Amino acid sequence: MRQRFRSHLTYANVMVTILAFIVLGGTTYAATGDFLKLGNPNSATSTTSLSAPVAGKGLQVTNTSTGTGATALGLNVASGHPPFTVNSGTKVTNLNADKLDGMDSSAFVPGSKLVRVGPVTTTAPDGSFNSVPIATVGHFKFEGLCGLNDADTHNDEVDVLIFSDVAHSTYGSMTQAAAGGAFGDGDMAANSGTDLVASYTFPTGTPNFNPASGTAVGPDGQQVAFDVYQAMNARNQPHQCIFGGTFAVK
Repeated sequence: MRQRFRSHLTYANVMVTILAFIVLGGTTYAATGDFLKLGNPNSATSTTSLSAPVAGKGLQVTNTSTGTGATALGLNVASGHPPFTVNSGTKVTNLNADKLDGMDSSAFVPGSKLVRVGPVTTTAPDGSFNSVPIATVGHFKFEGLCGLNDADTHNDEVDVLIFSDVAHSTYGSMTQAAAGGAFGDGDMAANSGTDLVASYTFPTGTPNFNPASGTAVGPDGQQVAFDVYQAMNARNQPHQCIFGGTFAVK
C-alpha cells in the first residue's frame, strides 16, 4: 500500500496541488499573460480584448447587492481623460446626461419650445466679480455678472450679457425706462459679450430687481425671444446675485 502511494506522487501531481492551493487559497493575483481571477485585483500592461460574435450582449456584468453604492461597473481614468469611447452614434436607451459645459440640462432650450430657467444664483467675493451661465439657446448664450463692493466706487453691480457663437447675429431688448430704455446690437461679433440688460450699479447692500424682454436673431434666421431678470440683495439674501428668465425658439 505504501509503495502504491509513492508511485502516484509524481512531479505533475505536486505541481497541480501547489497551483490549486495558490488559486483557491493563496494571495497571488493575475497579471499580464495570466487568466483573470474573479474576486481579486488583476493588472495588465497591454490591452485586454473580448470578441464575442453573438446576437446578444458581448459581456454581461450583474451586481445583485442592494447595498448603498452598489453598481455593475466602475470606470477610473486619469484626470482630464474620458472614461470610455464608442464607435456608434446610436442613442443608448436609459443613458442620461444631466450636465453639459457645467450647465444643467434644463438650461438648454430645444427648438420651438418655451423653457423657464432659474433662479441661478452666485455671490461674488468682496471687492471682486463672478460670472455665471444662465442659459444657452441656439446660437446664443446668456450670462450673469455679479460684482460686490467695487474697490474704487464701493458699489455693487449686476449685469446680464448675451453672446453669439457666430458673427452677424443681432439682438434688441427693452428695459425699464430708469435703465436708459432700449439696448441692442445690429451686428454682433462672434463670442463677444454685450449688455442685454443695463449694468446696474448701486450702493452696497441695496436691494435691486430688474427685468428685460427682447429678441435675438442669428444669421441663419433662428429667432429667440427672451424675458430675463437680474437682481441683487433681493428677498433678504445679502450680497447674492440672482438671474433667470424664460426663453423660446421661434
